[in-house]
Amino acid sequence: MALKVAEILEHCSGLLRPEDDEGDDHAMDNSSLFNQYLWKLLLDLDLNNIRKVLILSFILRVCTNLKHLESNIQDTTLDQSLYKFSGILHSQSEENATRTCSFPYPESMLRDKRELCDCITRTLTEVTIKGFKGKEIEMEFVRHLITKATVMERINIWCSDRCSRQGAEAAYGLLSLPRSSIHVSIVLKPGPEFQLAVGNASFQTWLLTLN
Repeated sequence: MALKVAEILEHCSGLLRPEDDEGDDHAMDNSSLFNQYLWKLLLDLDLNNIRKVLILSFILRVCTNLKHLESNIQDTTLDQSLYKFSGILHSQSEENATRTCSFPYPESMLRDKRELCDCITRTLTEVTIKGFKGKEIEMEFVRHLITKATVMERINIWCSDRCSRQGAEAAYGLLSLPRSSIHVSIVLKPGPEFQLAVGNASFQTWLLTLN
């Protein structure tokens, strides 16, 4: 079952809904689609944007049978003319949405302050993240997976060619975290342009070339 982000938001809504839909009943009824059928999810989502992280958090809570997650981190924004928040965020621009999102703790702690999703503790076995830059919010998401996902088998992190040396070193530091699953392997990969130019180079080799 393949779904676009807009379709996921339409079905999961309660967080987001179309402008002309003033009710939540239809959307919440359709959330059963995720519970029953969705086991593999591919998303283009900016994990460094707290608004998008809230969306992903809601999706993971609904997708209770999810086994495989792939996220391509992109610096994109949702079309604000199509959706509105019915929850905690109300501003019309992505910049304002991030600024008006207020928490009594750092944004990087958001996931640890929320309840664990069923898929994190029971079903999620493989996660691939592409475009990783080692920024704090995306780092927090991966740390959460490493330390909380009890049946995880593999975490693939494909770094962005725009990743800084500091970001790459932060990503490398993930290997030293205590792991909730004894079977999980964490695979770090250099930026795709570097791999294309150099071939099968190691992550450490790529890290040394960064400024």
